[in-house]
This record gives sequence, structure tokens and C-alpha cells, in this order.
Amino acid sequence: MKLTEKIVSSKVIFRGDLFTISTLFVTLPDGRRVTREVAARRPSVSIVAVDQTNSVILLREFRGGIKRTVWRLPGGMVDGHRTPLNTARHELRQEAGYRATRWFKLFEKSGGGSWHWPRYFYLARGLTRQPLPPDLDERFEIKRMPLIRALRLVIKNQFESSDDGLAILEACKIISPRRRLL
Repeated sequence: MKLTEKIVSSKVIFRGDLFTISTLFVTLPDGRRVTREVAARRPSVSIVAVDQTNSVILLREFRGGIKRTVWRLPGGMVDGHRTPLNTARHELRQEAGYRATRWFKLFEKSGGGSWHWPRYFYLARGLTRQPLPPDLDERFEIKRMPLIRALRLVIKNQFESSDDGLAILEACKIISPRRRLL
């Protein structure tokens, strides 16, 4: 069974600093024409930063869109002039105040269905303090906690982004591939 759709044309409905919303006019494999609405977001990175004591650096931040404070990994949007890895290096220094000597790409995701958001996840090791000034519009608390405690937060669904939880689990597989953490 052929499942692909051919995009005939598209129309941008909204373009902001963060999101673009478009209508796609597509032809289905059986010849019917339908429309699809697609939201696209600028790419971003998230970093699982783990120090020599196996403590992870996490952030607590109020998110206005959902009107509550959440746990999250350090990270930010990829600028046009930086690669995802260079963005991760910059964001770790800017948001958490650390520089890392070893980087591992954990995975990347791009959303699904009518939502396109390229996200890149990294593990950072070999941490040393080397902060950069934070962005003026950001306010958050930096928390260091043992990796095992962060895993408990993942299990209790305490991260707003399930992808952040998945990144912590993937980092554990690299840090302790033979050790049972739970």
C-alpha cells in the first residue's frame, strides 16, 4: 500500500519568531486532494550535563504557556549561524554555567504528524565552571542532583517534556552500561 502524499502547494498562515503555521495542499495516493495544517518550530537542543559525582544539572523554570514551574534540561534554540552541537556548548555555559570537555549525541527527534520541531539531545561530561551571562528574558533555578534522583523524577513523570526524561534514560545507558540504576 502506498502511503506517501504529494505536496501540491503550501500557504503560510502565520510566521512568528518561534513558530510558522502553514496549510499544505496535498494529493493522496488515490488521487484525492486534501489539506493539512502544519506547525513548525525552530530547532532546539537539550543537554544532560553530568558531573564527576554523577550528579545532573537541571533547571526549574516558570513556563507562561502552561502557567506552572517545570523541571527541564539546560538548552535553547539553534541560531542560524550555529550547529546544534555548538548551540549545546553555548547553552550549557549560558544556562547552567558549565563547560564540558566530552560530548555525546544521544538522539534527535522532529515531532510528528502535523508538528515539526527538530530537537537534538546531548550528554555533556567533563564539566568545569565557565558561565556566560544569561539571556535577559530568562529566569530559572539551577539544581544539581544525583542522577538516581533525576531518574526518579522521570519515573514519576515530573518533566514537562517526556523527551527530556528519555534523554536522561539514554544518558544513563552511556554512563553506566552494565550497572543497574533502578
